[in-house]
Amino acid sequence: MSRAILSANPYEELGLNVSIVERLAVATGRGGPDNSDLTERGIRGLFLENLELGAVKNWALQAGLLFESDAVTEKHRWLGQVPEPRKHFGGLNLNKLRNLGVDITNEAYETSIWWAKRDWKLDKTSCLARRVPQLATAYLDHWNKLLVDLMVANAAAYDGVALFATAHSIGDSGTMDNALVAGTLPALNVTTAARPTRDESIDILSGMASHFFTFKDDQGRPANQAAGEFLMVCPPAMAPGMIAATRDLMSNSGSTNPLSNLGWKFGVAPEARLTNTAVCYLIRVDDKSAPAFILQEEDTPSVEILGEGSEHWIKNNEAIATAKASRAVGAGDFKKIIRGTLS
Repeated sequence: MSRAILSANPYEELGLNVSIVERLAVATGRGGPDNSDLTERGIRGLFLENLELGAVKNWALQAGLLFESDAVTEKHRWLGQVPEPRKHFGGLNLNKLRNLGVDITNEAYETSIWWAKRDWKLDKTSCLARRVPQLATAYLDHWNKLLVDLMVANAAAYDGVALFATAHSIGDSGTMDNALVAGTLPALNVTTAARPTRDESIDILSGMASHFFTFKDDQGRPANQAAGEFLMVCPPAMAPGMIAATRDLMSNSGSTNPLSNLGWKFGVAPEARLTNTAVCYLIRVDDKSAPAFILQEEDTPSVEILGEGSEHWIKNNEAIATAKASRAVGAGDFKKIIRGTLS
């Protein structure tokens, strides 16, 4: 059964707090404060430190909810919403909850590096100390890759419809469109689709964010009534205009930036894996009860070392560090993400 990890740092509850000794190893970048040879303790400390600190900056962990998994396949269920309160007269008005969901199967992953015995002993410039943390960084960025693959593939959401579709509908929700184009949101019609200006980006962000409030739950009630924090994931060429739109106080016309008066918070995450330069994604990130994505991990990233004294060391005059994990992602609540196609 999966368990949601709700802490500010999603990896804290998975036992990835780094000890004082390991932090000291990280601070020196080597085996100890005496600048001694790089040690296995130091390697593990560097790995855990970077896994812990990097999680805070990872956009995938902001966009989804991380679950701890103890099965190969987890069944994530969406039970329908409770009905609207009504005046009590007569008997109870019993309503059966809708049972929808997705199954997500974990996959095993590994990433490994090796270095010669001489490098281990003579690493005076801490080259290895800089490479080992990249094993942790690779696993953090791996979440981003998995989510990009899922978004581009447009996998099915819990209602059985593609994650991005023009006709989602559950119960009394009516038709919901989270695959916006210029025909449905005029702000997406810009001068250059791959690189909207600051003012165009202001209109795109405010228009897409406002569209979240049109979504309804299966009881016909507003599904994003309390929405207030959003993350724009876009190709790098789109990012300058989007970032300027979220940070500049004034628009090009000299008037106050409309975004500053909305009371909403926007973040921007440039994602180089998005090869369609005209497509962007706005994600609501302040409701972890029903996130846009599910991230699950059966085995958290851990590093194994065949170092000094190991059979591999003796036979091959080299050391190996390998990091392994078992994880997967899946589509969450389609009402928490909107795809926008600029033209």
